[in-house]
Amino acid sequence: MGQALLQKGLLAEAIKYLERAISKLLVDGFPTEVETLGHLIIASQWAGAAYSQQGKIEEGLVHLERVGKLKEPDDPKVKGHYFDTLLLLSSALYNVGRREEASEYLRLLVAHNPAYSKYLEQCENDDDSFVSDLANSRRRDY
Repeated sequence: MGQALLQKGLLAEAIKYLERAISKLLVDGFPTEVETLGHLIIASQWAGAAYSQQGKIEEGLVHLERVGKLKEPDDPKVKGHYFDTLLLLSSALYNVGRREEASEYLRLLVAHNPAYSKYLEQCENDDDSFVSDLANSRRRDY
């Protein structure tokens, strides 16, 4: 429901559902099952994106940083969502002036996929085109 509301642009309503889902997924701590971990990553990604779209960057960072604290998942599908979230996280960190942390996450992305090296270079060179390039590269499924 959170994803559907997010796609319709109903951000506040989407956040309510996403927050509820995240709370349920974290009730016993961080999940270890692949499917449940994937749901947590996706819900955190969407909640982070919804808050950011509302201009509530700090609230969005809480959700994105949750994923940043996880170790890289083994499952290929979950790993894809994990790295998508790290990309959003690095962009949000850059936007609030936390460029060194943004660079750290971008280094993880580059290790996973060298195509992200241009973003790392832009971030480390304090190039303002970094944010617009990242915004154009983001997945459109949220």
